[in-house]
Amino acid sequence: MNDNVNNDAGIPETSYFDWIHYFIRGGGSIRFGSVPEVTDMTLSGFTRKELQDQVQFWLNVAKTGSGESYVDTYPSDFQINNAGNPIWQSKIGECLDKLVSDGVLSHETTTDANQQIDVYQVIGDEYNDP
Repeated sequence: MNDNVNNDAGIPETSYFDWIHYFIRGGGSIRFGSVPEVTDMTLSGFTRKELQDQVQFWLNVAKTGSGESYVDTYPSDFQINNAGNPIWQSKIGECLDKLVSDGVLSHETTTDANQQIDVYQVIGDEYNDP
């Protein structure tokens, strides 16, 4: 990852795509290094909430390349947007939208009780090659 200490422009977009990649490859958790080629995540799909929970966990425990916390290094991504959510959640959504438009993921919204649930399925060859 490319970390820019105290870069108010926020966490680089490539980091978000990396986290999504590691989430899918890690079977629902962000794992770095050697991971299985095919995981349950590539077969069963995942919700936006599952991904956001893992990214939030990662942002809370991980350090940037400079050894600082993400909150201290990229404070702008932790500010609250007009919808009442941290900006990093919006950036995750933008990356997921791009992966859908690129044909890597499919997306559907279902309703459970009183909430909408965004469900993603891996459909692109990037993850489903034998």
